[in-house]
Amino acid sequence: MTSPVSDTVRAVAFCLLALLLASSPAGAETQAPQRIVSLNLCTDQLLMMLAQPDRIAAVSYHAINPDTSNLAEQALQLPITSTLAEDVITLKPDLVIAGTFTTRPTINLLQRLGVRVLEVPPANSVAEIRSNVTMIANAVGERRRGEEIIAQFDAELAASERPGDGPSPIAAPYYGGNNTSGSGTLLHELLERTGLRNLAAEKGMTGPSRLSLEQMVYDKPDLIVLGLSSVRRRTLTIGNLEHPAMHQLLRQVPSVTIPDRLWICGTPHIAKVVARLAEERARITARRHTP
Repeated sequence: MTSPVSDTVRAVAFCLLALLLASSPAGAETQAPQRIVSLNLCTDQLLMMLAQPDRIAAVSYHAINPDTSNLAEQALQLPITSTLAEDVITLKPDLVIAGTFTTRPTINLLQRLGVRVLEVPPANSVAEIRSNVTMIANAVGERRRGEEIIAQFDAELAASERPGDGPSPIAAPYYGGNNTSGSGTLLHELLERTGLRNLAAEKGMTGPSRLSLEQMVYDKPDLIVLGLSSVRRRTLTIGNLEHPAMHQLLRQVPSVTIPDRLWICGTPHIAKVVARLAEERARITARRHTP
């Protein structure tokens, strides 16, 4: 049971937030938003791609991490916010963009206060990346810019999607903690687009899954796909990557290390992943045809 004092504190805080909101500029709903706040790593990057800096009131602190953000340097030129409602309100936003599965308490409170919130789902396919770009572009009044980004994205994908001849090589996405990506994931689609079969999907796995080191050693795929930070960090959760059997496998099987920032979020930067995978696919095919 909460105490009368804590209930009073909450009530006072809510009233203060409401007063701050009331002082926001009127008419925000009738024009393109001019003070946009993003609270999610993925929406941070899409917003920076779409809107001019002077219209971005803040992006989340996740955006400045170069390990996970493709636009960390650009984000350093912008105001940075926490994901707490009281911090967001002080920015007087006329639009807040957030993920559907993150910062729920903040989103709920902002909506109760009447703040316009756009919730953007994670993209698990190329089609969903296009959809999210369009959604945010329309919300911030940059429809044409969104169309340009999608057109460039599609052109980059088309340039890399050259499966080639012969049987499709098998690739194994593999991260710390024996984690992998099965069918229904964005990485699975990217593998398919470059003519690679996903070992996890071949084993009937869907979504984020677990692939034992023993199983991967037994199957010995044609390519192992690793993430940069997974290789760099040394923690108990990635002990599988330091196992002698893993080192032995990596000496026998080609691998490609893709920076996590390129594939953590479903953004047009994914085209760079497709290009890297296509290069590896071409190398495997060339080795097969070498006498």
